[in-house]
Amino acid sequence: MKVSLFLALCFPFCLVGIASSEKTSAHLEREAPQELLQTLPALCRLPPVEGPCRGRFYRYFYNSTAHECEHFTYGGCRGNANNFETTEMCRRVCKPPETRKTAQKPVQRRAALC
Repeated sequence: MKVSLFLALCFPFCLVGIASSEKTSAHLEREAPQELLQTLPALCRLPPVEGPCRGRFYRYFYNSTAHECEHFTYGGCRGNANNFETTEMCRRVCKPPETRKTAQKPVQRRAALC
């Protein structure tokens, strides 16, 4: 069964209310540089949360310090929105666009007359 991107991203916020947590805000400011905080969706800055349930689901979260999607074990309940079934979904939502380097124009040299 496929779940829409909207449900995958928004439903956990409705259940947990994690977006407004003071603890989460303090954690985010310590873990990621300010430039990255401005470009990443809020859910990508959350720490991985196993949750209190005893399931063992192999999931992925975006590590905002390492700037990569990494695996963790999810218990099955009360996690947060930084919880993806695949690395592809994690990257699609959280991986910041590559910084485009400005191409340097080649120096034009004039041919010297001999």
